[in-house]
Amino acid sequence: MRGFIPDLWNEFAAEVILHSRSTVRKDSARDIGQSSPTDSNLFAHSVGSYRGQDDDFRSSIPGSERSIHVVEYGAGYAAHIDQVDPHKKPAEHVFLEFVLPKIGRSMVLGGILWYLTRRKAC
Repeated sequence: MRGFIPDLWNEFAAEVILHSRSTVRKDSARDIGQSSPTDSNLFAHSVGSYRGQDDDFRSSIPGSERSIHVVEYGAGYAAHIDQVDPHKKPAEHVFLEFVLPKIGRSMVLGGILWYLTRRKAC
């Protein structure tokens, strides 16, 4: 009888769903012979906005508009929940993940600049 071999990537996905984000080290994955998220057939390669990562992987959450986004970095993987799955609703995903945060940052910066200029005027 073979020993139990954990499915690291399914456990990782469950942890991300429960806690909204998680990380795993590459050496932990390599030790049990599952060095890539694609080893479980749960995740597929994906194209994400480049932010210093080595690779991107995604998995849709069945019965939901959300997806799990795994990002590979030098020593490990980090994952989070995308509020909108880019495979199901690409335009909405781009708006929520890229456009809306930039608008928010612009509003905060504008508010700070407005406050600083008003303060000097008084």
